[in-house]
Amino acid sequence: MTEAHSHSFKLNRTTSLLLGAAFVGVLAFAIGVAQSPQHTWKIFLVNFLFWSGISISGVVFSAIFQLTKARWAVDRVRTVAESFACFLPLSLLLYLLLMVLGAGSLYPWITDPPPGRATWFTLPFLGLRDGIALLLLYGVAGKFLLASRRSRRKDSSAPSNLSALAVLTILLYTATFSLVAIDLVMSLDPYWISTLFPAYFFMGNLCVGIAAITAASFLWRRATGVEEWFNDSIAHDLGKLLLGFTLLWTYLLWSQYLVIWYGNLPEELGFLVVRTTGSWGVLAWMVLSLCFFIPFTALLSRRMKQPTPLFVISLITLVGIWLERFWLVVPSTETGLSFSWVDLLVTLGFFALFALSQVVLGRHLGAPWARG
Repeated sequence: MTEAHSHSFKLNRTTSLLLGAAFVGVLAFAIGVAQSPQHTWKIFLVNFLFWSGISISGVVFSAIFQLTKARWAVDRVRTVAESFACFLPLSLLLYLLLMVLGAGSLYPWITDPPPGRATWFTLPFLGLRDGIALLLLYGVAGKFLLASRRSRRKDSSAPSNLSALAVLTILLYTATFSLVAIDLVMSLDPYWISTLFPAYFFMGNLCVGIAAITAASFLWRRATGVEEWFNDSIAHDLGKLLLGFTLLWTYLLWSQYLVIWYGNLPEELGFLVVRTTGSWGVLAWMVLSLCFFIPFTALLSRRMKQPTPLFVISLITLVGIWLERFWLVVPSTETGLSFSWVDLLVTLGFFALFALSQVVLGRHLGAPWARG
């Protein structure tokens, strides 16, 4: 069997496995909605936020690399980051599904809007404003990606305004995911107020995004056998980025907690009290350990910024941020922490959809795992 045929066979086998996993996830979701629609739609929202956050953060990091002229990330690291955008079309479809079928099970203000904010808290207005914002962001991100690809190929048709597109992508990202944080997460408790939460939320996307870029780069290295490019030097740079965004995420988390604790205002305390007491308090400490204590302690060491240990730390961060999204969304109407087989299989289905987008659409963005 030739190398090309072997690679094609591996891709076909991988695609079949992912399709099977996606089908299992869809089936588990249907069963979950029939048994416990409110909880199952919350798991859907958790995964929508998590995988969409990784997807768009890949584009944002490519824009950051462009603006900072990060020569170490010019080719392969940026290619890995940009390939995450393949999930963005699916993200829009999943958002539409969430608004049309799931919102009624998630948001109490649909039937009981808070006084004085009834205009803002209407489902058609929310669905329309967030949908337009996501569509605009994803459209500009796609334009930036195409321009970035042409620029790195030294294409004569590459636009000269690549840096301007990078700035616009970053600005739209912060505005759009601030809106997503307010509308899709904060409004689970429509009486809760926090002006710091949107920044904390979109910074969490960047934290998990750099972890995903690191993990995917390591897997590319192992799958292709081309180990030279993902060397200790590049791993060290990615490790420093992961450490920096871990510290920034933690800073915003602490700043928000400190302001709420010091202010001691009823409209701010409820959200926090629910999530830091009982079994939810145990999960809060677990999230803090996975997202801060472990990565921070490990990444202080130069040895831990080598490819294999850094891959493990990246996986820990990925799990930690998923649990953090779960911690933000699920306790809004549930008194105790619990995981079910439906939660795990729905999450597996989302992972399969994300991976399928890389395999099926990735060739258009040069993803290494889609080349054949």
